Amino acid sequence: MQQAGSLITLLAVMGATALLFNRTSVGLRLRAVAQNPASATLLGQHQGLWLMVGWAVAAAVGAFAAVVAAPVLTLSPGMMTFPLPLALAAGTLGGLSSRVGAVVGGILIGIADNLASRYVPGLDRDLAIIAPFALTALIVMLRPAGLFGIFMARSPIEPPAWSGLTEAQFGFLMCLVALALTLLVLRNLVTGRLGRAFAAVRTSALLAAANGVDVNRTKLMAFAVSAAVAGTGGAFYALVAAIAVPDSYLVPSRSRSSRRASSAAAGPGPAPSSARQS
Repeated sequence: MQQAGSLITLLAVMGATALLFNRTSVGLRLRAVAQNPASATLLGQHQGLWLMVGWAVAAAVGAFAAVVAAPVLTLSPGMMTFPLPLALAAGTLGGLSSRVGAVVGGILIGIADNLASRYVPGLDRDLAIIAPFALTALIVMLRPAGLFGIFMARSPIEPPAWSGLTEAQFGFLMCLVALALTLLVLRNLVTGRLGRAFAAVRTSALLAAANGVDVNRTKLMAFAVSAAVAGTGGAFYALVAAIAVPDSYLVPSRSRSSRRASSAAAGPGPAPSSARQS
C-alpha cells in the first residue's frame, strides 16, 4: 500500500513538473535561459534570477524524492548513496535534455537491475548494479545523447578577461587542475580505510572476508571508483576534442593505423644514389 501511494505521489509530481515547464510562463523562461542564456538576456530575462529559480525547483524535486525514498531505504545521512548513481545512469540513458527520457531511463534501469540480480549467475543484489551501467554504456555508445535526448554541441569556454589566456590555454589549465584534484582524492582514498579494504581484497578475498571486510561491496566500490576516474578522463578528452561522439575516441589509434598502412603501401623508399649508379 505504501509503495502504491508513493507511485501515485510521484506521478502527480511528474505531472505538475510537466505542466510547469510546458504550460506556464515561468517554465518558458526557465527553458529559454537554460537553452540559450545570451539570447534570453537580450530579450530582457534576468539570467541569474531564473537560474536561481531553476536550482530551487530542482532542489525541491530532489528533496521530495528523498522524502519518498526514506521509508524504503531507512533514513540516514548516506541513504541516497546507492540511488544517486542509478539516477545519473537513468538520466544519461534516457537523455539529459529530455524529461520523458529521464522517466523511461529510470524504468529501464530498474528493470535491468532487478533482472540481473534475479537471473544472471554470479551477480547478487550488490553486484547487480553493474547491469544498469553496462546498459547505459551500450546505449551511449550507439546514441551519445541518450534515447530521447537532443545532441547539443558544447559551448565555448570563455576564460576570465583578467587572465589573458586563450580558450585552449584556459581549457588546458582546467584539465591540469582537475588532474591534480583527482590525484589528491585518489591518494587520500588509497591511504584511507577504503583503500586498505581494496588492498586486502586484492591480496586475498578469503582473508579479507575473515577479517570482516564486505568483499562484494568493496569490489563494487572499486568498480565505481575506476569508472569515475575513467569518466573524468573521457569528459576532459571530449572537452579538448570539442565534441563527444563515439568516433572521437578512435582518432588517436586510427591515425596511428593510417600512418602504418600508408608506410606499408608505399613500400621501401628509393634506393640511394650510390646504389643506382652501381
